[in-house]
Amino acid sequence: MIVSLEKRRWLAFVFVVLITVEIFFISSLTGGTGTTPGSSWPARIYHFTAFFLFAFFLFVLVKGNRRMTIAQFVFVLFFSVFHSFLDEFHQYFVPGRGSSFGDVMTDSLGVFLALIIYFYIDKKRN
Repeated sequence: MIVSLEKRRWLAFVFVVLITVEIFFISSLTGGTGTTPGSSWPARIYHFTAFFLFAFFLFVLVKGNRRMTIAQFVFVLFFSVFHSFLDEFHQYFVPGRGSSFGDVMTDSLGVFLALIIYFYIDKKRN
């Protein structure tokens, strides 16, 4: 599956755009009363999964069918974590929502795991 995505980078691009729009949409929803935003397990799982997928497809897009380089790895890592910071900054201005460093850490964990798994699969394949 990864090989076919690497050959069809446009598909990875579509997934990155769709995930970005979805993250922005979910972040734009106003919060209600109850628990602190992002503190529930479903919210943590969402953060982890959304940024895992974002980083994974972004790495496919950046790498393509070329050899993996450290520069690509670092670029995707920093860009994805920066996107997480921007998401939390955006949430700060949404009524009933707040920004959380814990969410950034959860997002970063998802990003890092996606890159490690991709790296492992790529090395095992070659």
